[in-house]
Amino acid sequence: MTWTGSRVTQTGGVDMGPDDLVWIPGARRFEYGGRPVAYDVAMAAGIAYVDRLSVPVIAAHARALASALRDGLGRAPGACVRSPNDPALAAGIVTVALAGVDGVTAAAALRERWRIVTCAALRGTSVRVSLAPFVEEGDVARLLESLAMLTAGR
Repeated sequence: MTWTGSRVTQTGGVDMGPDDLVWIPGARRFEYGGRPVAYDVAMAAGIAYVDRLSVPVIAAHARALASALRDGLGRAPGACVRSPNDPALAAGIVTVALAGVDGVTAAAALRERWRIVTCAALRGTSVRVSLAPFVEEGDVARLLESLAMLTAGR
C-alpha cells in the first residue's frame, strides 16, 4: 500500500517509514484522504431529485428530447447521426458527426461560444450530447442552431 489517508494506522508520525506502520484492521485502512461532505450532500440532493421525478418520467423525457434532436439533425446539412434511431435501442444520448468539423473542435466551440456542454466521441470524430432531466426543448433548439452555425463555418 503506497497511498493512504490519515488515521489508517494505529501508530503514526511524519518521520515513520513503511516498515513502521501498523495498519488499522478492516477496509477503512484503504481509504485515501478526507471525504468532502459537499459531495455527499450533492449526491443526496441528486437522488432526491430523481426520486421526485421518477425514473420512468426521466426516461420518457430523455427519449422525447433525443427523438427531437435526431429529427432536427436529420434535416441539418452536414450532420450524420451516429446513434441508433430505433426507439428500442436509443437512449437519452445522441452522437453526431459534422461535416468539416471534428468532434474535439465542435465540443470546444459549443462550450466556449454557446456554453453548451457536450463531449467529443468516437475517437474525436463526433460530438456526444447527453440529454439530462433538466434539459428542455428550447435547449435542443439552441443546440441545433449552434450546430448549424458550426457546419456553416460561422
